Amino acid sequence: MDTTLRMLQGRQDVGAPPPIPVELQVYDSYTVDPQYQLYVTWFWLSLLALIVLLLNPFPILFASLRSKRFFSGWFIFEDLTSPAYRQLPSSSEPKLASSSAVKPSKDLDRLRRKKLTGFRGGWSAVGELWKSVTGFTLPVWSLPTWLGGTGVQDCCRRNYLSMNVGQVVVALVYVAGVWVCVVKDAQLKSNPNRFGFIALAQLTPLMLLATKNNPLSFLVSMSYNHFNWAHRWSGRIVWLCATCHGFSWTAQYAGSPYSNEVLNASKSRRGYVAYAFLCLIAISSIKPIRTKAYALFWTLHFLSFIGFFAAIAYHTPYAQPWIFPPVALYAFDLFARLLKTRIKDAVLVPLAGSTLIHIPDVNRGWLPTQHVYIRILSASWSTFESHPFTILSAPTSPSSTSTRQGITLLASNSGNWTRALHDLASSDSELEKREDLDSAEGAVQVRVLIDGPYGGWRPVGTREVEEVVCFAGGSGVSYLIGVAEEAKRVVAEQEEKGGGKLRVVRLVWVTRDFASFHSLIPLFTPLLSSAITLSLHLTQHDPRAPLPTSLPPHCTVHSLRPSLPLLLSTLLEEDDPLGGVEVVACGPPALVAEVGNAVGGMGVRERVGMGGVEFVGEGFGL
Repeated sequence: MDTTLRMLQGRQDVGAPPPIPVELQVYDSYTVDPQYQLYVTWFWLSLLALIVLLLNPFPILFASLRSKRFFSGWFIFEDLTSPAYRQLPSSSEPKLASSSAVKPSKDLDRLRRKKLTGFRGGWSAVGELWKSVTGFTLPVWSLPTWLGGTGVQDCCRRNYLSMNVGQVVVALVYVAGVWVCVVKDAQLKSNPNRFGFIALAQLTPLMLLATKNNPLSFLVSMSYNHFNWAHRWSGRIVWLCATCHGFSWTAQYAGSPYSNEVLNASKSRRGYVAYAFLCLIAISSIKPIRTKAYALFWTLHFLSFIGFFAAIAYHTPYAQPWIFPPVALYAFDLFARLLKTRIKDAVLVPLAGSTLIHIPDVNRGWLPTQHVYIRILSASWSTFESHPFTILSAPTSPSSTSTRQGITLLASNSGNWTRALHDLASSDSELEKREDLDSAEGAVQVRVLIDGPYGGWRPVGTREVEEVVCFAGGSGVSYLIGVAEEAKRVVAEQEEKGGGKLRVVRLVWVTRDFASFHSLIPLFTPLLSSAITLSLHLTQHDPRAPLPTSLPPHCTVHSLRPSLPLLLSTLLEEDDPLGGVEVVACGPPALVAEVGNAVGGMGVRERVGMGGVEFVGEGFGL
C-alpha cells in the first residue's frame, strides 16, 4: 500500500501529461469550423465597408440632407382632392440661365494649372486615375457572321463583359477570401464539413444583395439592380461550396460498408433535398433563362428559395443561427414593399412604338429617374406579371415644369407584355394620332398596382457639377427626360438663390427613327432651353431622305450612328467646363459600357482640369 502511494505521489510530481501531437489529434469540425464562419463574416463586412468608403457617398448624403431632397423618393403620397390634370401658370415656369450668364473665369489655363498642382491636385489625379481604371469594361469580340454573330463593332452593338474592371477585382478578392477560409487549417479529405459551414455563412450577404429594400442601397444611393452582379457571384460561390460539401461526403462513404446506413439517413436525405433546391436556383439563374423565360426564372427562384431554407434548417442544427439574418432581411423587404404599394387608376395613351402610362392622383414622394413596378389589375390580364418603368415626370412643386400632376411612365414596345399594353391603349385608332398628351378625354383607363419608388435618392446636380451630359439609347429616353426634369428644377432653384454651379445640360438620345421622337415632342418642348439641349441620333434613317425639320427649339437631329467617345469629347470641348462634369448613360448594356469606357479613356490631366468627371451608368437588362 505504501509502495503504491509513493508511486502515485511520484507520478504527480512529474506534472501534467504531455500534449498530444497535432498530427494525432482528432479534428473536431463542430468546434473549429464555426470559427471560420465568423472569419468569413468579418471578411465580407470589411470588404463591404471598404467599397462604401471608396464610393464615398457621404458628400452626396450631406448635400441631399441640406437640400431636403433626401426625404423624397421613399413613398408615394396620394392627393385625391386635386384635379387629375392641371397646367402650371406661365409665371411658375423658371427662367433658365443661359450658358453665357455664368461664365467661368477668363484665364482658363491658369485655373487648370492650379487644379493640377499641389497636394490637392495630386490627390485628385489619383482619384481620377482610379475611377478610369475601375470603371473600364473589357470588350468581347463578337462572332463572325458565318457563325451567327453580328459582325459589327460600332456604337451600341459591341459586345462587352457584364462587369467592369472594378467589379471583377471585387469578385476575385471575394473568391480569394472565401477560399482562404475554406482551406485554412482544414482536413477537407477526411471531414469536408468546412465547405458546408462556409456556405451557410454566405447566406446573409447573398440575401442582402438580392432584396430591393436593403441598407446598402440606402447608404450608397444606388438602385438594388446595381448589386445584381454581386448577388449572382455570391450565389455561385454558395453553390460551389455546397457542391464540394455534398460530393465529398458522398464520395467518402460511397465505397464503404456503411454507405447505405450513412447516405440513406434522414440527415443526408435532407441535405440532398436542400442541394436539389440550390441547383434549381443556380440552373434557373443562367442568363438565357433569365432573359427568355423570366416568369419561369422568378417562379423557380422563389419556390426553391423557400424549399432550400426549410430543408437546410432540418439538415443540421448548425444552420439555424445563419438562417435568421437572411430571413429577417427578406421579411423587412416584404414589409417595405407593402408600405410602398398603391392601387391606383391609370390612363393609357398610345404613342408611336410606345405607350404613355399616366397615374394622376399622386403628387409627391418620388424623384425623376426613379422607377416603379406596374401590374395591370384586370381579369383578362396577367395580374402576377409586373414590369419596371422609369418615372419621367417631376413631383408637384412650385418649380415643377411638368404640365400634369401625377406619375408619367413610358412603356416601349419591346416585349409581349408591353405590346399587349399598346394594343389595349390603341383600341381607338384615333388616339395614337393625338398631339395633346395632357387630355384624358377618350383615353383607356385601367386599374394598376404600383410598387415603388426604387432607385437612388441622389438626384442630378447633387454632386454640384458645372455640366451634365446624359446619353440614352432606345427606351432609356425615360431616364433622359427625368434627368432633364431634375436639371431644370436645379437650375430654377439656382435662379431663385441668385446663382449656382450647374451651367449646362447636354442630352443625347440614340434611337431608331424620328417617329419615336415625334410623339414625345410635347414632353421635350417645355424642358429644352439654351442651357438644356437635345441631340437626336437616328440609327435607321434613310440617308437619301431629308432630315425632319419639325423640331422643337434647342434640338438637333443627325442621321448617323454616333461615335460616343468622339461625341463626348466634342461636347466637353465646346462647353469647356471647369467645375466638374457628370456623365450619365441609360439604355442597353452596350451603350452604358461604351459611354463608361469613353469617360475612362479621358486623360487624367484633362479630367482634373475639368474639376473631375463622374460617371453614372443605368443599364437595363437581366
